[in-house]
Amino acid sequence: MLLLLEGDGERLKRFAAVMRSIAPELHVHIWRDAHAMIQEAGPLLPATSVISLDHDLVPEAGAPDPGDGYMVAQGLTAQRIVRPGIVHSSSGERSTWMAGEFDLAEW
Repeated sequence: MLLLLEGDGERLKRFAAVMRSIAPELHVHIWRDAHAMIQEAGPLLPATSVISLDHDLVPEAGAPDPGDGYMVAQGLTAQRIVRPGIVHSSSGERSTWMAGEFDLAEW
């Protein structure tokens, strides 16, 4: 299983198409909201192969602030189960913060 935090709908479509072509058997669990991912990802970690996080999340019209990938990195590193993670954000400084969070927690 792959856990994915991504806020851009167009990027999600492209990502899903690539995953179907290279690993159609791999289940991809997607969140567009950091708060929801923090609440729901913990029980999925034992079956997870990799976690991919974006930083900047685009709020849906009328929806509350979706948070960001740094919040999720902090929430994940508080878990006992360690899984490989990648940061796929174009936000350079925030990407560094997220990667640093994983490094400090020895993920």
